[in-house]
Amino acid sequence: TDIYLLKIDSLCNYQWSYALGDIGNDFANAVCTTYDNGILIGASTNSYGNSYQACLMKRDALGNFVWKKTYGAEDWDFINDVVQTYDSGLVFCGETYNNTNGNSDVWIVKTNNQGDTLWTRTYGGSMADKGNSIIETTDSNIVVAGMVTTLLDSTQAYIIKLDKDGSLLWDSVYGGQKFEAIHKVIEVSNGSYAFVGSSSSVNANNFLDHYFLNITKDGSLIVENSFSSGNNDETFSIRERPDGKFLASGYTTAYGAGKKDVHVYLITPVGGWGGMGITFGHYEDDEVLSSFLNPSGRMIFAGNTTSYGQGNTDAYIIRLDTIYN
Repeated sequence: TDIYLLKIDSLCNYQWSYALGDIGNDFANAVCTTYDNGILIGASTNSYGNSYQACLMKRDALGNFVWKKTYGAEDWDFINDVVQTYDSGLVFCGETYNNTNGNSDVWIVKTNNQGDTLWTRTYGGSMADKGNSIIETTDSNIVVAGMVTTLLDSTQAYIIKLDKDGSLLWDSVYGGQKFEAIHKVIEVSNGSYAFVGSSSSVNANNFLDHYFLNITKDGSLIVENSFSSGNNDETFSIRERPDGKFLASGYTTAYGAGKKDVHVYLITPVGGWGGMGITFGHYEDDEVLSSFLNPSGRMIFAGNTTSYGQGNTDAYIIRLDTIYN
């Protein structure tokens, strides 16, 4: 397995692609652009030893090699998200099995612009915990969102806030008695933080529901909500629109052509149901994992499909200009 780096233009025309990796399994969960128009890839690899290591790759604007660094120790380490910070450095979050309090811990690493480690932090309890999404806030703090396992039958949303030097400002858990996990965090224009993910705590049949959480910058709860269709639904991406509504996307198994279908919907500024867009997909599994919203309102979604393409699983790109009920 190799990392797949793909560049398309605004009309979805192919420009270039690379398969990136070595002799083992290499896969990427995160990509972002850098201030010098480069491309930063957050990946995990077992090409350089017996266990998985975290890996950052820097490519130029044409996809050519700039540098590559690995991180971690003898046990498994994974990157789930990465961003460039205002000081031109980098910070990533994920999951580590090295020197933990239990099974796995949330793992946060800050580097300079060449990928050299400046500090490392781990957080978690005696069971499985991981960080799925990371942002740098406008006041240069760092917010990480993911999940913490508190009991054998209870996994809750887990939020950590650090200052720019890695000192813990606060951490907190949110959710009910069953399962909650955060997949994406954004900073809202009013200074609060909004999160989306999945929850089973209010579903009588233990299905996963779309999950939305909004908190103040000090961690106080503003609103927590889940949206149920009667079957499994998960949300992986959120964007704030100019009208204050949130654009959310993921998958649903309750509507569409069958199995998982791409689901794009709106959340009101106060965290309520804001309207459902049409689904996308066919007879097999189709889902989107990330999104982009430009100032003109154009929406781009990226994920994967087993319904279309060349066979097995293919990359899936959708562009929308409007959302309607």
